[in-house]
Amino acid sequence: MVVQYERPYSYAAHWARRIAYFSFLLALAAWLGHRFGPVNTPEFIIISVVSVAVSAVALLLAFIGFSSLWRVGARGGKASFVALLLTLPVLGPAIYGAWLLHEHPASWEVSTDVIEEPQWLKVPDYDQMWLGTRKPRTAVELQEQFLSYPALIGHRYDGALDRVVIGVRNAAAAARLNIRMEKLPAGLGDLPAEPPVTSDEGSEAPEDDFVAPIPAERPDRDVAAGPSNETSNANEAFFQGDTTALFSGLQYDFVIRLREEEETTLADIRVASRYGQTDIGGSAIVAARFLKALDAELLGIAGD
Repeated sequence: MVVQYERPYSYAAHWARRIAYFSFLLALAAWLGHRFGPVNTPEFIIISVVSVAVSAVALLLAFIGFSSLWRVGARGGKASFVALLLTLPVLGPAIYGAWLLHEHPASWEVSTDVIEEPQWLKVPDYDQMWLGTRKPRTAVELQEQFLSYPALIGHRYDGALDRVVIGVRNAAAAARLNIRMEKLPAGLGDLPAEPPVTSDEGSEAPEDDFVAPIPAERPDRDVAAGPSNETSNANEAFFQGDTTALFSGLQYDFVIRLREEEETTLADIRVASRYGQTDIGGSAIVAARFLKALDAELLGIAGD
């Protein structure tokens, strides 16, 4: 008498694949809606948490399916493997985000000047929903930022304010920062997008065609253009705008302050995430990216 062995079927593996598909599609829809659509960050976090929880259940069922395959040869190995692959894009970023949350200070903004932070031209105000009310940063939190990001300090350039203003506009475009508002001293609002040609760059022009440059009139230091700001004066310039993280879609607001001091100009930037009590290091990345682009734009005039 011939005995035919029938392999049992793993229902755990079957449901693991179905649940993993659901969690993956949910996470994908949340990411697309947050990055390109109308889903704001608080809603994105809720949907992501649900997706991660569902994906964790799928991963558990997939391991049960693998265990049944190993112990009794149950069918469902392929289903468990597919479920495992589908949970990786969901659980991987969640684990990475949890690591960033642990490694970075619990703060939603950074500033290159922790003593006298650049002031907003228009204070960013967004509904935090369930994320809680934000409170102004304390001296302890400012000190913690300085210890966490010691290299995040203002940059000084051996150039006049008008030269650095041009550099800021070009550097902001290179760093994917969108400038929405400007407050400049009188006479600096109509500066060209590119810096004027220096004497070395214009030395190749024929002598017959040479036209002596006419010095531009320096702005009146007693008058400042733009919206009223009590902390602003004629040797300061402000730029405010926003930016969006290329992959995650997290949004940040920033304000850049230029302060002319004798023959040098000091550039500071303040960056704040729009939502949440912590930015997991995102604001510092935005600030560092801008300062790097500004150094490249003003190469050769950076001070010590």
